[in-house]
Amino acid sequence: MTLTYLEVSSYSIEKKTTEWPANQSTHGDLIVDEMTAVKGTNKFQHELIFEDATIKITFEHFDFKIDNQA
Repeated sequence: MTLTYLEVSSYSIEKKTTEWPANQSTHGDLIVDEMTAVKGTNKFQHELIFEDATIKITFEHFDFKIDNQA
C-alpha cells in the first residue's frame, strides 16, 4: 500500500540511539500506527511510533494505492 499525504503542514521525526543492535540506523519495529483528526481544524495527524523513532505528519488530505500483485 502506498499512502500519499497532500497539503502537509508539518512533519517531524525523532530518533533515539538504537540499543540493539548497537549503533544501527534502523527505526526498530512498528509499535503504533494511528491517524487522528486534529481538533478544531480540517487537518489530520498520522503518528508512527517505532521502537527507536517517532514520525508525525500533519496534513489535510491523503490518497492511497493498493498494489494487488503477489
